[in-house]
Amino acid sequence: MTVRGEKSHLVLNVRPTIVRARGSGMAMLLGKWITDTSINVHKAKNAAIGKWRAYGDVQAKKEAENLFVYTFQSQQQRDAVWETRPWNLSNTLIALKKWDGEQKAESDDINTITLWIQMHDLPQSLKDEEAIQALAEYIFPTSIALISPTLISGDG
Repeated sequence: MTVRGEKSHLVLNVRPTIVRARGSGMAMLLGKWITDTSINVHKAKNAAIGKWRAYGDVQAKKEAENLFVYTFQSQQQRDAVWETRPWNLSNTLIALKKWDGEQKAESDDINTITLWIQMHDLPQSLKDEEAIQALAEYIFPTSIALISPTLISGDG
């Protein structure tokens, strides 16, 4: 976890799944829905279209349980979605990975989600790596498999 001023960075791990390669040179993202319920392709596509409409047309194809390939019209559109992550679609966190479709991809390649959390008025006694680690484990007791705290001093 990285703290810059009053922001924290958390890393989450997700379960592995195998994905088949699709095509070459396409603008694609692999998206792993972090949920215990099964997500159907219509929900995965409609949620993405609703959130990513400003970035252009997107297609969704189910590859495995809660794992989808999102195909964009251009690399620029894909990169715009990539740069504005993390994404929460239909109240579900989505782990994303750029994918060219050439290689066999596994969802254990999609093993981190970066989150920034603002903590206002954090007492000085909680501005060390051990305290940040404890706070993160308290906030996300079952979701975090790996936390790497690094404290960067800020002005607060």
